[in-house]
Amino acid sequence: MTDITHEGHGPDTFEARLQRQAQNLRRLKVERGDPSLRRIAARAKQISRGALLPIATQNAAFTGARFVSVDKIMLLVRTLMSWDENGEEVPAPDRRDPVLEEWRHRWRATAELRPRRSTVAKDSVLGRPPDEPTGAQAHVPRAPQVSGTAEAARSVEASGRVRRSAAAAPTGFISLLYEPLTSQPVHAVAFSPDGHFLATASSDGSVQLWDPATQPPVGHLLPTNRDWPVLGMAFSPDGALLATASRDSTVQLWDPATCTPVGAPLTGHSQPVLAAAFSPDGSLLATTGLDGTVRLWNPTTRASIGQPLTGHEGPAYAVAFSPDGTLLATASRDSTAQLWNPTTRAPIGQPLTGHKGPVRAVAFSPDGTLLATAGHDGTVRLWNPATRAPVGQPLTGHKGSVYALAFSPGRMLATTGLDGTVRLWDPVKRTPIGQLLTHHSEVVYALAFSPDGTLLATASRDGRMYRAAEGGRSTVKGLPLQLPSS
Repeated sequence: MTDITHEGHGPDTFEARLQRQAQNLRRLKVERGDPSLRRIAARAKQISRGALLPIATQNAAFTGARFVSVDKIMLLVRTLMSWDENGEEVPAPDRRDPVLEEWRHRWRATAELRPRRSTVAKDSVLGRPPDEPTGAQAHVPRAPQVSGTAEAARSVEASGRVRRSAAAAPTGFISLLYEPLTSQPVHAVAFSPDGHFLATASSDGSVQLWDPATQPPVGHLLPTNRDWPVLGMAFSPDGALLATASRDSTVQLWDPATCTPVGAPLTGHSQPVLAAAFSPDGSLLATTGLDGTVRLWNPTTRASIGQPLTGHEGPAYAVAFSPDGTLLATASRDSTAQLWNPTTRAPIGQPLTGHKGPVRAVAFSPDGTLLATAGHDGTVRLWNPATRAPVGQPLTGHKGSVYALAFSPGRMLATTGLDGTVRLWDPVKRTPIGQLLTHHSEVVYALAFSPDGTLLATASRDGRMYRAAEGGRSTVKGLPLQLPSS
């Protein structure tokens, strides 16, 4: 259940309460599969027998740009609660369901601080505050609107330059500067193998390529269905291909050099595709999705290889190849991670268990001696891939689900998740490195290190670029990057 931000967090003003309500609504939206505004409008009409929830009203509620009446807020909350965390429809709570009382109480508290009109409006007499801002409200700065096709969930913040010497041990890692990379939510992020490209997948279904060194965009890839966002990305080892996994249940291959699609989309998954990974030699592409299957493809012929890998009792959230290509690891909602032989397509041993809830991410260390898994239980667990045995106690500290993790080329592990923080670890000592990175204001869904380990990119709703330095040495502050209009 969504942790509702309470009054004690920040100033107790009308504007501050509006923003806290908006933050809670955005968090609930993310936790319920991040439906688009159009889907919310259609679903609201369905569960309320015809009541309207216009996109403009949703924008106002999600951004805190203006006051929204209690009936619309409650309809929005009920509608969001009519999906589970994977975006699958579930029964909506009744209007009198106790789960709504906290939301209703917060709305009343906000309404009490609302600036009064000089004259009494008709809607106020009827007990329903109007939606339109007046008086002091008209001067409240409007937050950026949420796109009608936006799936404000896995938003990418290409966060950061991390300067550290190649031979230095991962200590003293200190974040310094944070710059917006995009103005809209992004779901995934990936560096090309040579480090020349940073790819970000935005909530409007587009994929943007950036020059990480100078920051300008260098290409604009347009997936075939702009209504369905890209949820995962991966470059091939030679950098000649970029694979994008989409909510429309397809995978598209692209030529990053020309920003053009390579062939038709790969089809086979029956539900949204969540992740993709190339084998180290580039001969295989593995994809996972909400249908719980793992599919292997030949990137050259774009043909599927054999039957899907099955065994998970729920959606498969993540996939990763070991550095030598002999192992494939997957993470699932069924609370397990599984190792596979990608050649025989057979599972290796029993599933890895220990997480109390869905496993969201998997990653191998550069030398292949460790496998890291991240869970809905807020922990990160380390495993020996050869013996499938846990290594030490779980890494703890995150408040809420850990959605992503990545190893640097050296000895560093980065983790992030629902609490919006980025934590750095020494995976050998299993101890934190440096300070907690807390500049994200929203959920962070993905992250990636550049091939040389000097950049850390994170995928979050607030679209920032992290710039950091070891030992406090400042880096040059870059300018905000803006996506070109489509």
